[in-house]
Amino acid sequence: MAIQSSIKTEFGLDLPAAYIRIGSTATSGKEVLIFTACVFADSNYPAISQRQYTCPLDLNGPNPIKQAYLHLKSLSEFSDATDC
Repeated sequence: MAIQSSIKTEFGLDLPAAYIRIGSTATSGKEVLIFTACVFADSNYPAISQRQYTCPLDLNGPNPIKQAYLHLKSLSEFSDATDC
C-alpha cells in the first residue's frame, strides 16, 4: 500500500509524482497514532525524505497503517494523492 502525490521536499525538490509509503507506526496511549511517511522519487529508489505525523487513533476503525494513509489523504499537502 502506498499513495502517489505531487510534493515539494524540504530540500526544495519538486516531485510531481512522489511515492509515499508509511514506514513505521506507534501509539501514544489508546488515543494517538504516530507514524512516519517515507517519500520516494520513484518506488525503485531509496527514500529521500521522512516526515512524522500524528492523528487520532480509532481502536474500532481500520488497522493503524490504513488509518495513517487516510489521515495523509485528508491533509492539504496530499490533496491530489491517489492510491497505488
